[in-house]
Amino acid sequence: DGLNGLALLPRALDDPRPEVVHAAVEALRRSSAKHPEVFALGAFHRSPEVRRAMVSPPLPEGCEEVAFTLAIDPACPAVRELPCPP
Repeated sequence: DGLNGLALLPRALDDPRPEVVHAAVEALRRSSAKHPEVFALGAFHRSPEVRRAMVSPPLPEGCEEVAFTLAIDPACPAVRELPCPP
């Protein structure tokens, strides 16, 4: 958590090493509870693997609406199984 750490995560999502990308996705998911704007950094990433990992259940609290916008993304079929946000 913290602005300095969050500033590094988008760059880490593009790292060629899968373990770095995985760590960045996990850090974004942990940091995004009740902060959907942080969740969106990964949820709308150009990489289908990153998008899929970001929206895999369980979703961070408060990020359901952002995740639901990816229901039509072929890379994110798990979103279609989630309950619709209110």
